[in-house]
Amino acid sequence: MIPWGTGIPDWTRLADMGLEAPGIQAILLSRGMGEAEYSGVEGLDWECCGLYTVKVNGGGPRAEEPVPPTPRVAAPIGMLDPWRCPLDLPGDRVDGVLVNPLGWKPLTPRLGVQGTSCVEADGLRAGLFHLEPLGMGAPSRCVAARPEGRIGDFRVGQHRVVYGGRQWRHGVASLITGSTGVAAVTRGSTAIEPGGGLLVELGFYDYEAYVLYPLHYRLLGRVRRGDRVEVEALSIHLRGPGGGLGISSPKGLRATLYPGRVEVEAESLTLVAGSESLAYRALLEQTVAWRPIEAPSTGLGHLRPGPGAPLLLESCGGEIVFLVQNPSLRDGIFEARIRAPVSRVDVGSPLGSMEVPAPGGLFRVPAPRGYVGVARVRLGRGLLVRLRKSGGPGRLIRPV
Repeated sequence: MIPWGTGIPDWTRLADMGLEAPGIQAILLSRGMGEAEYSGVEGLDWECCGLYTVKVNGGGPRAEEPVPPTPRVAAPIGMLDPWRCPLDLPGDRVDGVLVNPLGWKPLTPRLGVQGTSCVEADGLRAGLFHLEPLGMGAPSRCVAARPEGRIGDFRVGQHRVVYGGRQWRHGVASLITGSTGVAAVTRGSTAIEPGGGLLVELGFYDYEAYVLYPLHYRLLGRVRRGDRVEVEALSIHLRGPGGGLGISSPKGLRATLYPGRVEVEAESLTLVAGSESLAYRALLEQTVAWRPIEAPSTGLGHLRPGPGAPLLLESCGGEIVFLVQNPSLRDGIFEARIRAPVSRVDVGSPLGSMEVPAPGGLFRVPAPRGYVGVARVRLGRGLLVRLRKSGGPGRLIRPV
């Protein structure tokens, strides 16, 4: 069963929107609803992502967008805290470490949180997390950033963010206090709280606008001269010549798109230069409940996400649970290597369930575009965890 709202938006809230919310086919299928009745359309086989099909009004020709998708498609998403109970593993423990539950190295800073590195200024702090997937490291003391006076803007990739305020800098990180809140800026990404209104002058004039719909990003349209497009979403991705920009908020955002610029309103906000995959990962990063825990000294293992955004949901007793999801525009494969004896791996999705082989603790799950599933890893009993004596993800990393 998919834990809607934890590590993934609660798209079930949109199930009654019907054909305007492409992607809810997966939710209907997970409820055992392979057929649905909607007024105003002919019989259709309504498809999403080449994975999910629901027969509408008895079925008929294949269709992806029988009606225009809604530009208002937000859903609630909760905090991710996979450390609610201890994992029953033999071996030594190390206490007071941060463990990365994400299937990728975090991209964005977190305001008000102490990471494996940290900067502070004017009573504010921002944490950075230099951690491999499932890697762990000691929290770092915050380093005082030096004042650099007032600024009127900063850059995220090729894009200019209009944001006036006082700036402090240390290394690649900056803190900027503006009239509406504070921004933590690193190379290629930023986090802003509270958000308020924000203007971004884009590095391209005309561009494609992708919106995060249930389980996947979908092209809403192309913004050209004279256009004005309003969107409400959790995440949008703007793609033009030379790259892209992802704008995300776990509390939802409102954006007005114009040629060459975008105006955004949100309570909190992340911006990241790059693909829609990075935009979604930045969204999830802001929901992680980072806190020191007691963890196995050898680490849990390592993940390879492909273009998706898999993460650790839970590690309790003798079971490790991963959420496997790929909202990007590309197909991929999720791979995990568990640093403990594995007796069984079961994967469940709206398409059904299956057991996958895990020789030596290594298993793979196909994750095509739009896929979501849960992988439950049952650990073996009575065997010692294999020790990793040198290097690699999962070792204790102390800040330099």
